[in-house]
Formats: sequence, structure tokens, C-alpha cells
Amino acid sequence: LARGGVISSVRVAAMREALEYYANAGDVQTCVVMLRVLGDDAADEIVDRAQVQRWTVEYIDLLHRLQLWSPASVIMAGCVDEQIRRMNQRSTTMHTGCAHCKKALAPGDSRERCAECKAHVSR
Repeated sequence: LARGGVISSVRVAAMREALEYYANAGDVQTCVVMLRVLGDDAADEIVDRAQVQRWTVEYIDLLHRLQLWSPASVIMAGCVDEQIRRMNQRSTTMHTGCAHCKKALAPGDSRERCAECKAHVSR
């Protein structure tokens, strides 16, 4: 697509038109994937960063509604937008429990043994 780091105006217009078409159809997944394939420098020539951020957040929201946590995490982690990358850190929770009795361990609990069954807890 790019020659010497610059996309031709015809290609920019075609990509912008395709993105507009998919966005109007409500297909933010295609918009986000197209922009990720193009790369950040090319995407900046085609659409403004605020629009990329809106599409990306909408796509992540869609993935979360479908309970597709891992793909959403991949999108967040690979995003150049710092706010979106931070979403991944804010929304990650890890619950631990005893492998023997299945009792949940309290967050920050540093005991060597489960309070319920006294089994050794591995971390």
C-alpha cells in the first residue's frame, strides 16, 4: 500500500470510503481490523485518532458482551492508544482458590496454607 511511507491519495480515498461504509453498517470489527493491518502510520493518514479510538472501544465492548475476553485483551494490549492499553490493566482480575477444597482465597492473602482445609497453597 505504501511507497516511501506515503499512501497514494487514491488509496487513501478508497480506504476511507471502505471504512466509512463498514462504520455506517455498524461493523466496527472490520474497521478495527483494517486499521490494524494497515499499521499506525498509514491509519493516521486515513482517519483521525479519535475515530480510531471510538471504533476500538466499541469493538472491545462488543467482544466483552460476547465474553470473548482473550481477543479483547489482545486488541487492548496491541493498541498504540495509551488509554485503551490501560483498559486492559484496569479490567484484569485474577481470583485464586484452594485446589483441595475449592474455597476462594482472599485477595492479598499470603498464608502458606488454606484457612479452611489447611492444605498447602501454591502460588
